[in-house]
Amino acid sequence: YHACNQHRRVSYNDLAMTSFNHTSVCCGSKPGAWCLYVFIVSSSLFVLNLWVVREFRAAKTNLKTGGSTETALDILKKSPQFEVNKNPNATQLEVSNVEDIHVHMVAIADKFFQARYAVMFDSMSQYASKHGYHWHIIGDSGIEPLCEQKYQIFFFRKHCMVASWMHRETNVGDKVFVFDSDVVPYRTNVPLHNWSYLREDIILYERTWNTEIAAGNYLVTNSEAARSFLVRWAQYEKEIPPGFSSADNGAIHLHLIRSVNLEPEKNGTCGQKYYSLTEPVTNLDPYYDFVDCTRKLAKPGVYTNDESSFSFRILKRDTAWVMDGVYDSYEKDGSGPGGFGPVFHHGVKLTGKNDEDLDSLLKYGLQLNLPEDTAKVSSNSCEPILKTAECGEEARGFGPMLTPGECAVNIYKWKEICSDSFMFSESYPEWGCRCCVEGDT
Repeated sequence: YHACNQHRRVSYNDLAMTSFNHTSVCCGSKPGAWCLYVFIVSSSLFVLNLWVVREFRAAKTNLKTGGSTETALDILKKSPQFEVNKNPNATQLEVSNVEDIHVHMVAIADKFFQARYAVMFDSMSQYASKHGYHWHIIGDSGIEPLCEQKYQIFFFRKHCMVASWMHRETNVGDKVFVFDSDVVPYRTNVPLHNWSYLREDIILYERTWNTEIAAGNYLVTNSEAARSFLVRWAQYEKEIPPGFSSADNGAIHLHLIRSVNLEPEKNGTCGQKYYSLTEPVTNLDPYYDFVDCTRKLAKPGVYTNDESSFSFRILKRDTAWVMDGVYDSYEKDGSGPGGFGPVFHHGVKLTGKNDEDLDSLLKYGLQLNLPEDTAKVSSNSCEPILKTAECGEEARGFGPMLTPGECAVNIYKWKEICSDSFMFSESYPEWGCRCCVEGDT
């Protein structure tokens, strides 16, 4: 164990500019030794063996039975020019090869959610940079004024904003993964190749825990047909029924079947069920009756409208790039059933309070929220108080760190559960940073 006998208070900017990659000075005398510090400072391409069976249905406007089964990689090998269907849309005409396509990751969030989910957005940005994608946050104020004027409900306005931004900021044929704010990377080594090469205008997926098609996260190809689809989706704000309809999530079910003429705009059975929703959220039976009506027509598969050249794909549950994290039972390296593991977890809520967010911060490797004025420690200013010893009782482990200073910074905000002492081994940093319980000497 060692004692930190020097410390000073510095600004947050000083801390941000400080490198903790100092030479080992604390535990060099005994390989593998734990060191206890007085905490008197503050602060491949992964081969994704996913052989997802897809039913390629509806070469025309109505769903047909039968079809072939192909994976995203099969599609890439067979269709380098993205030629699909009899009447290719603008995307398929103008994109000549995969090198022309850029992949974008987008979240729509106002200033409040940008602040609350800052650490998650930073993780999304790092993931995008690692794999050569482009990360964007579209603000919800003043960025797309036309959408703000037309739509009052965020969940509908979001799709208008995506369409407008995509038309202005991306190229025809680019792939745009749209995310809810509460999404975070989990399998960070897994790229999006198995989905970004799919050719349809819109890719959606089934929820894990109910019969709905998810509306918050989707993949859209920048085409005129896709943008028109998003704008029409937003327009359902003017048609929402008086009862519970789950906003855009309910509307997408009706919009999908109408977009490929599986049900007419007027006098359709599912449409009648939708506009007749009058029950509050305490009675969900009518809502799910409506959803089930649409799902009988729109099962997992590919659907095309030859007249508009619009196409969409519904992925089977648990085969998309994102899923609700609480239902993810696959191995983290993707070696689970079917060789699959989603890249992102949805439904990760943060409060902005480190003590309440600790489990999520640790699980997803997110940074702590540190105060602007904090203290620092480096290896050069820290003398261990004891060697070859351990905490009497550990309060919490914080994972591998490079230096005792980095360990100190990461436990700064955990005074509720940590004492002023912690363990760290410079010989074996993979043992991690671990703080002792309060009162442990």
